[in-house]
Amino acid sequence: MISYELHVTSKNKKTRSGVKDKQLRWIQSIIIGFLGVVLLSGIGSDAYGQQTIDDYYNQGLLLYQQGRYSEAENKFQEALNATKTEKEQYYQRGVALYEQGRYKEAEQEFAKAIAMKEQESDQYYKRGLLLYHQGKYKEAQQEFNQAISTAGEGKMAPSAVSAPGTAPQPPEYFISNGDLLLIKVWQNPDLDTEAIVRPDGMVSFPLVGDVVAVGTTIQAFRETLTEKLKEYIKNPQVSISMKTIAGRRVVILGQVRSPGVYSVSGRNTILEAIGMAGGFTEDAVGASVMLVRGGFAKPVPRRLDLTKALTKADVSDNVILESDDMVYVPRRFVRDVNYFLRMFLDPVTQGFFIRRELRDF
Repeated sequence: MISYELHVTSKNKKTRSGVKDKQLRWIQSIIIGFLGVVLLSGIGSDAYGQQTIDDYYNQGLLLYQQGRYSEAENKFQEALNATKTEKEQYYQRGVALYEQGRYKEAEQEFAKAIAMKEQESDQYYKRGLLLYHQGKYKEAQQEFNQAISTAGEGKMAPSAVSAPGTAPQPPEYFISNGDLLLIKVWQNPDLDTEAIVRPDGMVSFPLVGDVVAVGTTIQAFRETLTEKLKEYIKNPQVSISMKTIAGRRVVILGQVRSPGVYSVSGRNTILEAIGMAGGFTEDAVGASVMLVRGGFAKPVPRRLDLTKALTKADVSDNVILESDDMVYVPRRFVRDVNYFLRMFLDPVTQGFFIRRELRDF
């Protein structure tokens, strides 16, 4: 009797224990499933997408180290495709938010799209290095060119179309969101204004209110503002100059094939930037490239000899560019740096990239 009771009790304990185990496993499965949903759609599709890209790339590196080059290339291509998809998604979200008037959120999405573009450029560059180490020099060069081309997608002011056989002519600058303009009206110092171009493309100015600025040249914007001020001031004389160019952008002018304004990352060298602008023309003097650092507020000129990097592997003058840097590739050696700066700054601050003063260098 005692032994039977012990057996039944033992059996009941096992049964209750089994039920509890099943309940625990059921609860665990719910928790795991919930966490999976959160990871896939909650904590951030951005992080999930980036993890996918990194996974593809790391798998490609592993295959490459094993000598499985074809499979590695496929993984690298998957990483690149995922990066392009992410970039386009950020951009489209930014456009949608901008159209809703949610400018701050839109700017955040555009910033993510730019970051993905930089990652895309890096991927082309790394693929080029892998091909180079395999001795596939032609294919490597194509990847390097693609890296430069991708980095240069941020070009803001494309050069005008030139007739066959003629050197491309640099355009005037087109105002962009975030640019800071210095606006003055002669004999009306109370109207002097440092106006930032808002995300909606407008500039606020005393008396006339909001005026569209984005997409116009400085000269055209000056004419528009002058016309609006005629209602309040007799014969207004308006002057407008650039105070700051928005974003991480640099001006590249002179003897390059596509002069203009370009977006740069924190890693771009001056030679890479010249590559974005199509490279040197036949008239370029690479031993006297002028770098103007400090923007329009505190410009400091410096002469650089880029031929050392191209012919002697001496990269001491191939400096990393900073935001607001201005690069000018001359067609003759610049002997007087200070004279160059005086002749260079005035037309550039007015948005004119073609002037006699510039062509003479």
